[in-house]
Amino acid sequence: MIILKGRVSILTADLSGTVKEVTKMFMQELLYFVTTAEHLNFTSAANQLFITQSGLSKSIAKMEAELGFPLFTRGKRALELTPAGKSFLTSANTFLMECNYLKMLASSGNEVKQGGLAVGVSSHYGHYGHQYLNLFLNMFPDMMDTINLDIQCMPLTALGQSLHKGALDFVIATKATVGNDPDFRSMLLLRRKRHIILSERHPLASAAQLQISQLRDEAFTIMNRLVTPHSYDVVITLCNCVGFYPKIVKRADNFDTLYMLIGSGKALTISSVSPDPFTCPDLKAIPIDASELPLETGRNALNGDLYLTWNRNNHNSLIPTILERLEPEVKPQA
Repeated sequence: MIILKGRVSILTADLSGTVKEVTKMFMQELLYFVTTAEHLNFTSAANQLFITQSGLSKSIAKMEAELGFPLFTRGKRALELTPAGKSFLTSANTFLMECNYLKMLASSGNEVKQGGLAVGVSSHYGHYGHQYLNLFLNMFPDMMDTINLDIQCMPLTALGQSLHKGALDFVIATKATVGNDPDFRSMLLLRRKRHIILSERHPLASAAQLQISQLRDEAFTIMNRLVTPHSYDVVITLCNCVGFYPKIVKRADNFDTLYMLIGSGKALTISSVSPDPFTCPDLKAIPIDASELPLETGRNALNGDLYLTWNRNNHNSLIPTILERLEPEVKPQA
């Protein structure tokens, strides 16, 4: 098995029948693995994939044999990802996301293209980055067949650098994570509020809303600060506003892993990324009662709006075309 790491280039050439078949098989194996990792149960994952439990178990065992390391530890009641499995899950999610766009472009490869567009999203979003890309692309679906689209998933710190250098035309991220380059311009893409994310089995799950102070004695699982400093610092800031430091028991490098850990334990987190109801059906997002928070340092930190950011010195002719096609009520931000 070939393991592809980093950016997957978008190919416009027609794929031969053999290559198409190999690609299909490889993506199917990855899909089996990702679904199993989400459920941590062969039976539940097999039901979602519409295959037999034994067939899925054999497929995972075959993948582990080809990789040369175990992806799961198999307990009597449930599966658990090994450290190598957790790392492989991040790569698998990114690869599947970008391959979806490769297939889309390959199917229209014979059509006349009007130009190239490079869009970046942080790899720490995991499969949630795919959702945000779809939100953006669905605003002008009729243009997608005539654009050479290059989707790039990369570490958060690289997004601003790539935008500055012209390697990216657009970045989908919060303003705070892209940087304060004076040449960057942004447009609101999605309004988001931070919520308290926890398992529906958590003792606080029945609350209609929660104050941050009610989390004083709770265990936190949060994003690794080396991966996304802003998300980490927001959690610390909100807790400090009401007089305590969060008890951090685990850290995650992407949201897929973060929500998997929360779903399997008693910890919670504070996040503006709403859990996917299909992959995380056992998680709840509870609104935060901001009445106890100071306005500047606390309540403002609850906003996690998502923006489309570009470099005003980038002369790609598709940029103004795209901006004109976006929702008219969305106004550019200076």
